[in-house]
Amino acid sequence: MKTSSLSKIIKGLLFLAATSFIISSCKKTTAEEDTDTTGATENSFAQATFNEVGTISDQAASGSTSSYRGGQDGGNLLSSCATITFDTINHTNADTIVVDFGPTNCFCHDLRFRRGKINISYTKPHYWDSLDVITITFSNYFVNDYGVSGIKTITNMGRVAGQSTYNVTVNAGMITKPNGTTFTWNANHTRKWIAGENTPFFWLDDVYSYTGSSNGNSSNGASYTSNIVTPLIRKLNCPKWFVQGVVDFTPNSKPMRTIDYGTGACDDVAIVTINGHQYTVHMW
Repeated sequence: MKTSSLSKIIKGLLFLAATSFIISSCKKTTAEEDTDTTGATENSFAQATFNEVGTISDQAASGSTSSYRGGQDGGNLLSSCATITFDTINHTNADTIVVDFGPTNCFCHDLRFRRGKINISYTKPHYWDSLDVITITFSNYFVNDYGVSGIKTITNMGRVAGQSTYNVTVNAGMITKPNGTTFTWNANHTRKWIAGENTPFFWLDDVYSYTGSSNGNSSNGASYTSNIVTPLIRKLNCPKWFVQGVVDFTPNSKPMRTIDYGTGACDDVAIVTINGHQYTVHMW
């Protein structure tokens, strides 16, 4: 009888131990499920923000006075409160353009608030010349109270396979959130002008594609790499967001996730896929 009772007790303890292990394992699996889309969303914001700076630079270069006239016509991102100053007198030095949104928030035509300055220099006599090197820096520049810093360089590669092509790099790029946290972004991209080139002073029909890679650190401190696997498409009649393309985004020590911008709709939605699970995120 004692042996039988002892055997039952041992079996009961083993059952409890096994059950506890299974429950613990389930809890651990649930707790460790990777649902973090922060880095992917920040990468998308940096991509869009540094891209639109290039668009502002292009539009500023087409101005003919020191005060941009603004207006919705032509798809301008700039507004009447953006003052543009040119220095094109001495071509032995890089010519410069300064886009000044002022010290307080200015409401722009893409429905974003901006303040501070975008500083633009270019090496050729004309802004759109082949092999021109355009360098963009910032002075206390903010978009919707997100601070932007770093150095963006655009090199005009001329026409490649019939399309105007540019090498675009960002070095020491940093975005400071309104809460004071930061994330960094460095990039090496190829930009192709795929539509609208025949109407250079009408922006709404312009379409660009982007390929290449980027890297940095997200606001939670994790490093990451990013690679465009399907070209990102930017239509200037949808100035806030990319409308198409797929990006592979890999945070340090975590599985790769993909960011899918859709098939052409102008909206703030992107789908982030992690371990086969899809999460809908909204771009800032």
